Amino acid sequence: MKMNRKVSLLLVIVFLFTSINVLSNKEREISIFFLDGYKYVDLSEDEKSAYIIDVMDAIFSLVGNKTESNKENYRFFQIIIEKSKGMTGSQLSNILDNYLKNNLEDMYYSAVLSFIRALTEYFFGITVS
Repeated sequence: MKMNRKVSLLLVIVFLFTSINVLSNKEREISIFFLDGYKYVDLSEDEKSAYIIDVMDAIFSLVGNKTESNKENYRFFQIIIEKSKGMTGSQLSNILDNYLKNNLEDMYYSAVLSFIRALTEYFFGITVS
């Protein structure tokens, strides 16, 4: 599987299908797509869970819209959904929290990209560079 292609597609899907914003304690809206690792770690635990649930909703949208052109990506994200079944937003956000603690260089990247990398490492044991 070509990881960069899948991640790029997911980022586009998140941007197009997710217009939900996370409201921080400082009463400011943070766009889900442009949230980097630094902004993500500043969120409360509830906000992190809500953010991750929004990202997972985007993944569900991707899997729900299988076409011939995205069938390779479809299978990858279908496996992610299967492996994360029954996990809470808090459990999934802990995966990203741990990933960012161990990969400080990814703090500058989109939290969505880091989340996909974290899930890939967590579920498949594959480190994405």
